[in-house]
Order: sequence, then C-alpha cells, then structure tokens
Amino acid sequence: MRLFYKNEWIVAGVCGVAVAVGAHLGLSERFGASPDWPVQVAYLGVALGILLEFFIVQERGWLLAKSVVIAAFTAVSLMVATIARGQFHYTHDQDVLAYGMWYLGAVGVAAGIFMALFLIFATAICKRGR
Repeated sequence: MRLFYKNEWIVAGVCGVAVAVGAHLGLSERFGASPDWPVQVAYLGVALGILLEFFIVQERGWLLAKSVVIAAFTAVSLMVATIARGQFHYTHDQDVLAYGMWYLGAVGVAAGIFMALFLIFATAICKRGR
C-alpha cells in the first residue's frame, strides 16, 4: 500500500507551501487564528492535512463525496474557531478550554484549506479521483 504517488507528493509540497505563504501574509488570522500563533497553526494544519488526506487518498474515485467531506470539515472547524474565540474574549481571556478549542479549530481550518487545495490540484494534475 503506497502513501502517495510521486506526483502527489509534489502537489502536497506545493499546497503546503501555499498554505504557509498564506499564513505569513496574514490569511490565517482572517480564517480564525490568533495574532499570537498564525504561522504555527498553518504548519500544524498542513501536517494534519497530509495525515487526513492519506485516508482520503486510499479511496480512488468518489470526488464529490470527498469534496463534501472536506467542505464540512472546514466549515465545522471554522465554526468551532469562531465560537471559541468569542467565548475566550467574552471571559476576558480567562477560559483555557475556549482558548484550546480556538487553537484546534484554527488548525482544522488550515488542514481543511490544505486538503481542498490538494484535492483540486491532485485531481487536475495527477488525474486522480476520476
């Protein structure tokens, strides 16, 4: 059983670099990350995205189902990050659980963006999923 094919590793690297560059340009903060850890969230999100994408890659085909799962994962992560950020600020920065959920939600958003980019480019370049 192979993890990825050679072209898919190249696509994963390009998508990881795209997410990291976006974090350095401040896009992580727009998608729910704190100004204290935008780049760290992106790097962890790429690592989590590669791990989750491994399980999605095992099933060839089912492009629409994969797209729906990735979109739902990203939407739920964004919702968790937004609600937890609000709770954390509402308690005047004292709620540790909300801070942790905010962090994990932001990592999930970065992972979802990575997986979406990977699915788009791997399908277009590697002809995977058809």
